[in-house]
Amino acid sequence: MAITKVMLAAAPLFAGLAGGCAGARPHESFPAISHDVADRVGYAIHWHDGSPADKEADAKVNDLLARPLDANSAVQIALLNNRRLQATYEDLGIAQADLVAAGLLRNPVFDAAYRFGDAGAPAKIDFGLTFDFVDLLFLGVRKDLAAAELEATKARVTASVLDLAGDVKTAFFAIQAAEQAVELRRQIADAAGASADFTKRLRDAGNTTALKLASEQALSAEALLALGRAEAEAAAAREMLNGLLGAWGDQTKWTVAGRMADPSAAEPDVGGIEKQAIASSLDLRVGRAKIASAVRALGVAQPLGVLSQLETGISTEREGGTWYTGPSIALPIPLFSQGQPAAVKAAAEVRQGEANLYATAVEVRSAARAAFARVTMLRRQVESTRQTLMPLRESIVQQTQLQYNAMQVGAFELLAAKRDQINSAASYLTLLRDYWTAKAQLDLILNGRVPRAAALGNSSDFMLAGDASGH
Repeated sequence: MAITKVMLAAAPLFAGLAGGCAGARPHESFPAISHDVADRVGYAIHWHDGSPADKEADAKVNDLLARPLDANSAVQIALLNNRRLQATYEDLGIAQADLVAAGLLRNPVFDAAYRFGDAGAPAKIDFGLTFDFVDLLFLGVRKDLAAAELEATKARVTASVLDLAGDVKTAFFAIQAAEQAVELRRQIADAAGASADFTKRLRDAGNTTALKLASEQALSAEALLALGRAEAEAAAAREMLNGLLGAWGDQTKWTVAGRMADPSAAEPDVGGIEKQAIASSLDLRVGRAKIASAVRALGVAQPLGVLSQLETGISTEREGGTWYTGPSIALPIPLFSQGQPAAVKAAAEVRQGEANLYATAVEVRSAARAAFARVTMLRRQVESTRQTLMPLRESIVQQTQLQYNAMQVGAFELLAAKRDQINSAASYLTLLRDYWTAKAQLDLILNGRVPRAAALGNSSDFMLAGDASGH
């Protein structure tokens, strides 16, 4: 009977609140992210959840893997098939659940006490039902905080999608260049082997020296070693891309479509690049969301103070056969803390967020300028190598060959000319790979994501241009 009275007395207080309970829908934010990704980079994404759409995504992946890959198809495969990205999507479900939880009041607390009387005195029974009163007052603020965190999570998830797209493009250009390097090395090894065989026949006929034969055979052996190194690098580059694609088993039998293309059309003006990078920056979006959360937290901490633990409710007590029921309140005594630390912390977080936002804007602008400068520099080097250096090296080999045939220069001069020509071809492959990698990084910045610090550095050169044999 007493418990019923307590519950009935509290009913008007809680009746309007119970209906606010809602189930969390973890995929609710995903369509907005999907549209954002499509607008920024033009790719489709899918969150595997056991629905029939999962099979459609898997079929799309297998269809793309069955065709020779280009950079765009490789990115699309990764965005549909990479399971680490799928794990990142679960952050949306966590943030969405936090938002729903922020809209719910803490459960009321029921307490009871039974005390025996002395010398036959009647027992005393107490019942109470309390809830966090401040929790009700700041329900809306708490929901705002959770909503701001959800927005930051959405930006972070979108950034993860763009990061993966950038990593895949970098890895794709690496495997594309590595396979061309293997092709070049194989041509060199075949030519060196044929030259060694021809020299051996000449030596057997007594028409050349043992030194000449030994030199040719040594060059052939070094060329085979260099081919082996190039093949190992290509295998490592292939497995790097496999990991990003989420490919295993039969899925790893993909092939690469064609060779690296020549540089694209001229890049936009650097001023326009800065403006676009700032406008699309996901890092700045996350920073603004953090500031919004900190400002709302400060708005709660400053006026709340010691009232942060205020509790109110209904209490009932039986004494002498009579029940007494009425409101109750519990308020902490501010002997040790008056709530200042929370307010100071919230204010510091606001200032910290503002400083970080300013710094991020500076860094985004700097990264955009640096990426633009690198793309421009590499474009000039690629064009200069292709249009000037490589034709000159070819002409030098042709002229040296004519002089060798006329016995005006020796075999070592001819070999040196051919070695320089090979080095020029190797340098061109490296420059072309680095250009497309830098172009992918610039595009990533313009789409809202500054590449990781390691990705902004120069790519490591192939052993084509600097192996021990000098080829």
